[in-house]
Amino acid sequence: MSLANLEALLCDAEQAGPREFPPALLADLQAAAANLGFPFAHLDLAQARDKDDLQGALALALRLPEWYGQNWDALADCLCDLSWKPALAT
Repeated sequence: MSLANLEALLCDAEQAGPREFPPALLADLQAAAANLGFPFAHLDLAQARDKDDLQGALALALRLPEWYGQNWDALADCLCDLSWKPALAT
């Protein structure tokens, strides 16, 4: 998939949501997000075996705050209220 196609995919709100990409596209996907000024997080679940592993991987990939409780309610709080996250430089 070309960089232009990845950028178009990222800009299409109807395509929004989590998705899996082949590892070979990781660098291009990160570049497409950067070109668009979008934040990017790579969630590596290769070693995740249970909910605690998943929550830890989410905390690491999304750089969640120290007070993140590693449970579903805390994840929803962090994702719905981004006041804990510093603004991106423009």
